Amino acid sequence: MTLLYSILYTVKKVNTDIFVTVILNKNLKGLSNLIVHKGKEFFTDKDLAMSVIGGRWKIAIVWALLHESPLRLSEFQKEFPDINQRMLIRQLRELEEDQIIERTVYPVVPPKVDYTLSDIGLGLEPVVTAICDWGERYHQFLITE
Repeated sequence: MTLLYSILYTVKKVNTDIFVTVILNKNLKGLSNLIVHKGKEFFTDKDLAMSVIGGRWKIAIVWALLHESPLRLSEFQKEFPDINQRMLIRQLRELEEDQIIERTVYPVVPPKVDYTLSDIGLGLEPVVTAICDWGERYHQFLITE
């Protein structure tokens, strides 16, 4: 049995700062457990999941679609007045790329587009509900503190 160590690193430049991330990966088969999704590398399923649903508005978008579906862009904007249109469209596109939501374009003038949860997106219902329930409990905790 051979134990392999792999060193992976990334270099990221932000303005004048340079950030280096070094990861020491230990496993029996080298990098066989590496998950590659959309050109990014993940070491665990949890990291992959957080990448897919992480984002300022993604949980809120999924929550809205769990309660009312389909929704159009204007309905999302009414539901979330604090989000600008560019950010909303970016979050919707990322969820669509990850196959969490489905986008339907109707061939009418003016164009009509609506969004629904995909089958895998519907599977997020217990996760999103648990996160929202925890948020309510945490809010009560902060109030009583």
